Amino acid sequence: MKNFGKGKEKKIKRKKDNLCKNMKLLFFIILISISWHNLVAQNNDMVPSSGEIPNIQWHIKDSVLYVSGEGDLPDYKQGFILPWNYEVSNIIKVVISGNIKYIGESMFAGYPALRRVEMGSSVEHIGPMAFHANRLLEEIQFSDSLKTIEDLAFANTGLKRVVLPKYTKCEGGPFWGCLSLEYISLPDSIRTTQMTGSEKSFMDFLELVLSPVTDTIASFTIGDADINHLDVPNSVRYIADSAFFFVPTSAYMRQDMRTIYLHFTEQQLQQMNWGPHWAEGLKRDIVTFIVPKGLKNAYEEFINRKYNYNFVIEESDQ
Repeated sequence: MKNFGKGKEKKIKRKKDNLCKNMKLLFFIILISISWHNLVAQNNDMVPSSGEIPNIQWHIKDSVLYVSGEGDLPDYKQGFILPWNYEVSNIIKVVISGNIKYIGESMFAGYPALRRVEMGSSVEHIGPMAFHANRLLEEIQFSDSLKTIEDLAFANTGLKRVVLPKYTKCEGGPFWGCLSLEYISLPDSIRTTQMTGSEKSFMDFLELVLSPVTDTIASFTIGDADINHLDVPNSVRYIADSAFFFVPTSAYMRQDMRTIYLHFTEQQLQQMNWGPHWAEGLKRDIVTFIVPKGLKNAYEEFINRKYNYNFVIEESDQ
Protein backbone atom coordinates (compact mmCIF):
# COMPACT_ATOMS: atom_id res chain seq x y z
CA MET A 1 0.00 0.00 0.00
CA LYS A 2 2.85 2.30 0.75
CA ASN A 3 4.46 1.69 -2.69
CA PHE A 4 1.10 2.25 -4.36
CA GLY A 5 0.81 5.63 -2.58
CA LYS A 6 4.30 6.67 -3.67
CA GLY A 7 3.60 5.74 -7.33
CA LYS A 8 0.46 7.85 -7.30
CA GLU A 9 2.38 10.78 -5.88
CA LYS A 10 4.99 10.45 -8.67
CA LYS A 11 2.25 10.48 -11.33
CA ILE A 12 0.72 13.59 -9.79
CA LYS A 13 4.14 15.27 -9.68
CA ARG A 14 4.80 14.41 -13.35
CA LYS A 15 1.44 15.87 -14.32
CA LYS A 16 2.25 19.04 -12.39
CA ASP A 17 5.69 19.26 -14.06
CA ASN A 18 4.16 18.74 -17.53
CA LEU A 19 1.48 21.31 -16.81
CA CYS A 20 4.14 23.77 -15.72
CA LYS A 21 6.16 23.13 -18.89
CA ASN A 22 3.07 23.56 -21.06
CA MET A 23 2.24 26.80 -19.29
CA LYS A 24 5.76 28.09 -19.88
CA LEU A 25 5.54 27.06 -23.56
CA LEU A 26 2.18 28.75 -23.93
CA PHE A 27 3.53 31.88 -22.28
CA PHE A 28 6.51 31.85 -24.65
CA ILE A 29 4.22 31.46 -27.69
CA ILE A 30 2.04 34.33 -26.50
CA LEU A 31 5.15 36.48 -25.96
CA ILE A 32 6.44 35.70 -29.48
CA SER A 33 3.00 36.44 -30.94
CA ILE A 34 2.86 39.82 -29.20
CA SER A 35 6.38 40.69 -30.41
CA TRP A 36 5.53 39.66 -33.97
CA HIS A 37 2.31 41.68 -33.87
CA ASN A 38 4.23 44.75 -32.70
CA LEU A 39 6.84 44.27 -35.45
CA VAL A 40 4.17 43.98 -38.13
CA ALA A 41 2.40 47.03 -36.72
CA GLN A 42 5.65 49.02 -36.89
CA ASN A 43 6.22 47.93 -40.47
CA ASN A 44 2.66 48.78 -41.36
CA ASP A 45 3.35 52.35 -40.27
CA MET A 46 5.79 52.51 -43.22
CA VAL A 47 4.04 50.19 -45.69
CA PRO A 48 0.25 49.92 -45.38
CA SER A 49 -0.82 46.29 -45.50
CA SER A 50 -3.66 47.26 -47.85
CA GLY A 51 -1.18 48.83 -50.26
CA GLU A 52 -3.32 51.95 -50.57
CA ILE A 53 -1.59 55.29 -51.22
CA PRO A 54 -2.91 58.24 -49.16
CA ASN A 55 -5.02 60.72 -51.17
CA ILE A 56 -4.69 58.63 -54.35
CA GLN A 57 -7.63 56.98 -56.13
CA TRP A 58 -7.40 54.40 -58.87
CA HIS A 59 -9.40 51.99 -60.96
CA ILE A 60 -8.84 49.72 -63.95
CA LYS A 61 -11.15 49.50 -66.92
CA ASP A 62 -10.46 47.68 -70.19
CA SER A 63 -6.79 47.15 -69.18
CA VAL A 64 -6.32 50.91 -68.62
CA LEU A 65 -5.09 52.04 -65.18
CA TYR A 66 -6.57 55.40 -64.14
CA VAL A 67 -4.73 57.11 -61.27
CA SER A 68 -5.85 60.43 -59.79
CA GLY A 69 -5.83 62.38 -56.55
CA GLU A 70 -3.64 64.87 -54.67
CA GLY A 71 0.08 64.99 -53.90
CA ASP A 72 2.71 62.45 -54.96
CA LEU A 73 2.98 58.91 -56.15
CA PRO A 74 5.71 57.77 -53.72
CA ASP A 75 8.97 55.99 -54.50
CA TYR A 76 8.39 52.29 -54.95
CA LYS A 77 10.65 50.60 -52.40
CA GLN A 78 11.23 46.96 -51.56
CA GLY A 79 8.27 45.62 -49.60
CA PHE A 80 5.84 48.24 -50.86
CA ILE A 81 2.57 46.75 -52.10
CA LEU A 82 0.99 48.57 -55.02
CA PRO A 83 -2.80 48.74 -54.69
CA TRP A 84 -3.09 47.47 -58.28
CA ASN A 85 -0.29 44.94 -57.78
CA TYR A 86 -2.22 41.90 -59.03
CA GLU A 87 -3.24 43.67 -62.25
CA VAL A 88 0.22 44.85 -63.35
CA SER A 89 0.70 42.19 -66.03
CA ASN A 90 -2.55 43.20 -67.78
CA ILE A 91 -2.16 47.00 -67.84
CA ILE A 92 -1.63 48.34 -71.38
CA LYS A 93 -2.13 52.05 -70.65
CA VAL A 94 -1.68 54.39 -67.67
CA VAL A 95 -3.62 57.65 -67.35
CA ILE A 96 -2.53 60.05 -64.58
CA SER A 97 -4.86 62.93 -63.70
CA GLY A 98 -5.97 65.11 -60.80
CA ASN A 99 -3.31 67.08 -58.93
CA ILE A 100 -0.45 64.57 -58.85
CA LYS A 101 2.88 66.41 -59.06
CA TYR A 102 5.49 63.67 -58.64
CA ILE A 103 5.78 60.15 -60.06
CA GLY A 104 8.04 58.26 -57.69
CA GLU A 105 11.05 56.07 -58.30
CA SER A 106 10.19 52.79 -60.10
CA MET A 107 6.45 53.45 -59.63
CA PHE A 108 5.51 52.05 -63.06
CA ALA A 109 8.66 50.04 -63.84
CA GLY A 110 8.57 46.59 -65.39
CA TYR A 111 4.97 46.46 -66.65
CA PRO A 112 5.16 43.75 -69.33
CA ALA A 113 2.14 44.90 -71.39
CA LEU A 114 2.34 48.71 -70.95
CA ARG A 115 2.27 50.57 -74.30
CA ARG A 116 1.14 54.14 -73.61
CA VAL A 117 1.26 56.70 -70.77
CA GLU A 118 -0.78 59.91 -70.53
CA MET A 119 0.10 62.49 -67.88
CA GLY A 120 -2.19 65.22 -66.62
CA SER A 121 -1.03 68.83 -66.67
CA SER A 122 -0.16 68.78 -62.95
CA VAL A 123 2.83 66.36 -63.19
CA GLU A 124 6.06 68.31 -62.60
CA HIS A 125 8.66 65.65 -61.76
CA ILE A 126 9.34 62.09 -62.93
CA GLY A 127 11.56 60.16 -60.55
CA PRO A 128 14.44 57.79 -61.34
CA MET A 129 13.47 54.58 -63.16
CA ALA A 130 9.79 55.56 -62.92
CA PHE A 131 8.98 53.75 -66.19
CA HIS A 132 12.14 51.69 -66.49
CA ALA A 133 12.16 48.37 -68.41
CA ASN A 134 8.72 48.67 -70.02
CA ARG A 135 9.83 47.02 -73.24
CA LEU A 136 6.55 47.61 -75.11
CA LEU A 137 6.13 51.26 -74.05
CA GLU A 138 6.09 53.30 -77.27
CA GLU A 139 4.13 56.49 -76.55
CA ILE A 140 4.34 59.15 -73.82
CA GLN A 141 2.07 62.15 -73.55
CA PHE A 142 4.05 64.44 -71.26
CA SER A 143 2.59 67.02 -68.91
CA ASP A 144 3.00 70.61 -70.10
CA SER A 145 4.12 71.46 -66.54
CA LEU A 146 6.93 68.89 -66.53
CA LYS A 147 10.14 70.34 -65.03
CA THR A 148 12.50 67.38 -64.48
CA ILE A 149 12.99 63.84 -65.72
CA GLU A 150 15.44 61.98 -63.49
CA ASP A 151 18.05 59.34 -64.24
CA LEU A 152 16.91 56.22 -66.14
CA ALA A 153 13.24 57.28 -65.93
CA PHE A 154 12.44 55.74 -69.34
CA ALA A 155 15.51 53.54 -69.76
CA ASN A 156 15.18 50.29 -71.69
CA THR A 157 11.73 51.07 -73.05
CA GLY A 158 10.38 50.83 -76.60
CA LEU A 159 9.94 54.59 -77.11
CA LYS A 160 10.19 55.73 -80.73
CA ARG A 161 9.49 59.46 -80.63
CA VAL A 162 10.06 61.94 -77.80
CA VAL A 163 9.08 65.62 -77.80
CA LEU A 164 10.04 67.13 -74.47
CA PRO A 165 7.87 69.96 -73.07
CA LYS A 166 9.07 73.54 -73.09
CA TYR A 167 10.60 73.84 -69.61
CA THR A 168 11.78 70.27 -69.04
CA LYS A 169 15.29 69.43 -67.86
CA CYS A 170 16.82 65.96 -67.84
CA GLU A 171 19.09 64.52 -65.15
CA GLY A 172 21.43 61.63 -65.93
CA GLY A 173 20.40 59.40 -68.80
CA PRO A 174 16.59 59.22 -68.78
CA PHE A 175 16.37 57.48 -72.17
CA TRP A 176 19.36 55.17 -71.84
CA GLY A 177 18.98 51.91 -73.76
CA CYS A 178 15.97 53.04 -75.84
CA LEU A 179 17.08 51.15 -78.94
CA SER A 180 13.91 51.92 -80.92
CA LEU A 181 14.14 55.69 -80.50
CA GLU A 182 13.91 57.45 -83.88
CA TYR A 183 13.34 61.10 -83.01
CA ILE A 184 13.90 63.40 -80.05
CA SER A 185 13.28 67.13 -79.86
CA LEU A 186 14.97 69.09 -77.09
CA PRO A 187 13.21 72.14 -75.55
CA ASP A 188 14.64 75.62 -75.04
CA SER A 189 15.30 74.79 -71.38
CA ILE A 190 18.10 72.41 -72.45
CA ARG A 191 20.91 74.64 -73.66
CA THR A 192 23.76 72.21 -73.14
CA THR A 193 23.81 68.87 -74.88
CA GLN A 194 25.39 67.17 -71.87
CA MET A 195 22.26 65.53 -70.57
CA THR A 196 23.99 62.18 -70.19
CA GLY A 197 27.41 60.86 -69.36
CA SER A 198 29.31 58.85 -71.95
CA GLU A 199 28.23 55.73 -70.11
CA LYS A 200 24.55 56.75 -70.17
CA SER A 201 23.73 57.99 -73.62
CA PHE A 202 20.65 58.55 -75.64
CA MET A 203 21.11 55.63 -77.99
CA ASP A 204 20.24 54.98 -81.63
CA PHE A 205 18.82 58.36 -82.59
CA LEU A 206 17.97 58.61 -86.24
CA GLU A 207 17.16 62.29 -85.78
CA LEU A 208 18.17 64.59 -82.95
CA VAL A 209 16.65 68.09 -82.96
CA LEU A 210 18.50 70.62 -80.83
CA SER A 211 16.70 73.60 -79.39
CA PRO A 212 17.24 76.81 -81.44
CA VAL A 213 18.71 78.40 -78.29
CA THR A 214 21.26 75.65 -77.57
CA ASP A 215 24.53 77.35 -76.63
CA THR A 216 26.88 74.46 -75.77
CA ILE A 217 27.77 71.15 -77.37
CA ALA A 218 29.61 69.42 -74.58
CA SER A 219 32.27 66.71 -74.70
CA PHE A 220 31.28 63.14 -75.57
CA THR A 221 27.55 63.82 -75.76
CA ILE A 222 26.40 64.34 -79.33
CA GLY A 223 28.72 61.58 -80.48
CA ASP A 224 27.22 59.12 -78.01
CA ALA A 225 23.95 59.31 -79.91
CA ASP A 226 24.02 57.02 -82.93
CA ILE A 227 22.90 59.49 -85.61
CA ASN A 228 23.92 60.05 -89.21
CA HIS A 229 23.41 63.80 -89.35
CA LEU A 230 23.26 66.78 -87.02
CA ASP A 231 21.93 70.31 -87.47
CA VAL A 232 23.88 72.76 -85.26
CA PRO A 233 21.87 76.00 -84.70
CA ASN A 234 23.60 79.38 -84.92
CA SER A 235 22.84 79.94 -81.22
CA VAL A 236 25.74 77.62 -80.29
CA ARG A 237 28.72 79.52 -78.87
CA TYR A 238 30.88 76.68 -77.54
CA ILE A 239 31.83 73.35 -79.10
CA ALA A 240 33.93 71.45 -76.57
CA ASP A 241 36.80 69.01 -77.08
CA SER A 242 35.62 65.66 -78.50
CA ALA A 243 32.07 67.01 -78.80
CA PHE A 244 31.26 64.53 -81.58
CA PHE A 245 33.32 61.62 -80.31
CA PHE A 246 31.49 58.32 -80.65
CA VAL A 247 31.61 55.70 -77.89
CA PRO A 248 29.68 52.73 -79.30
CA THR A 249 28.11 50.31 -76.84
CA SER A 250 28.41 47.48 -79.33
CA ALA A 251 29.58 47.22 -82.90
CA TYR A 252 26.24 46.52 -84.57
CA MET A 253 24.75 49.77 -83.23
CA ARG A 254 27.30 52.05 -84.85
CA GLN A 255 26.05 54.37 -87.57
CA ASP A 256 28.71 56.89 -88.50
CA MET A 257 27.81 60.55 -88.48
CA ARG A 258 28.01 61.64 -92.11
CA THR A 259 26.61 65.16 -92.32
CA ILE A 260 26.88 68.13 -89.96
CA TYR A 261 25.00 71.34 -90.79
CA LEU A 262 26.54 74.57 -89.49
CA HIS A 263 24.69 77.90 -89.66
CA PHE A 264 27.25 80.40 -88.35
CA THR A 265 28.04 83.67 -90.11
CA GLU A 266 31.71 84.39 -90.73
CA GLN A 267 31.76 86.70 -87.70
CA GLN A 268 30.14 84.05 -85.47
CA LEU A 269 32.61 81.50 -86.76
CA GLN A 270 35.52 83.63 -85.61
CA GLN A 271 34.00 84.60 -82.27
CA MET A 272 32.93 81.12 -81.19
CA ASN A 273 34.75 79.18 -78.51
CA TRP A 274 36.05 75.96 -80.09
CA GLY A 275 37.87 73.35 -78.05
CA PRO A 276 41.34 72.66 -79.48
CA HIS A 277 40.26 69.12 -80.44
CA TRP A 278 36.55 69.77 -81.03
CA ALA A 279 36.29 67.41 -84.04
CA GLU A 280 38.23 64.56 -82.43
CA GLY A 281 36.52 61.26 -83.21
CA LEU A 282 34.89 62.29 -86.50
CA LYS A 283 36.03 60.30 -89.53
CA ARG A 284 37.52 62.91 -91.80
CA ASP A 285 37.02 60.91 -95.01
CA ILE A 286 33.31 60.38 -94.29
CA VAL A 287 31.91 63.54 -92.62
CA THR A 288 30.70 66.41 -94.79
CA PHE A 289 30.05 69.87 -93.33
CA ILE A 290 27.18 71.78 -94.96
CA VAL A 291 27.71 75.54 -94.49
CA PRO A 292 25.87 78.75 -95.47
CA LYS A 293 26.00 79.76 -99.11
CA GLY A 294 29.02 81.89 -100.01
CA LEU A 295 31.03 80.90 -96.92
CA LYS A 296 32.79 77.74 -98.10
CA ASN A 297 36.22 79.41 -98.25
CA ALA A 298 35.81 80.96 -94.79
CA TYR A 299 34.88 77.57 -93.30
CA GLU A 300 37.71 75.75 -95.05
CA GLU A 301 40.16 78.32 -93.74
CA PHE A 302 38.81 78.00 -90.23
CA ILE A 303 38.04 74.28 -89.94
CA ASN A 304 40.67 72.61 -92.11
CA ARG A 305 43.62 74.96 -92.00
CA LYS A 306 43.39 76.39 -88.48
CA TYR A 307 42.74 72.99 -86.86
CA ASN A 308 44.62 70.90 -89.42
CA TYR A 309 41.59 68.83 -90.41
CA ASN A 310 40.66 67.65 -93.89
CA PHE A 311 36.85 67.56 -93.92
CA VAL A 312 34.73 67.91 -97.03
CA ILE A 313 32.91 71.26 -96.91
CA GLU A 314 29.96 72.01 -99.14
CA GLU A 315 27.68 75.03 -99.37
CA SER A 316 23.97 74.82 -98.67
CA ASP A 317 21.55 75.22 -101.58
CA GLN A 318 19.60 77.81 -99.63
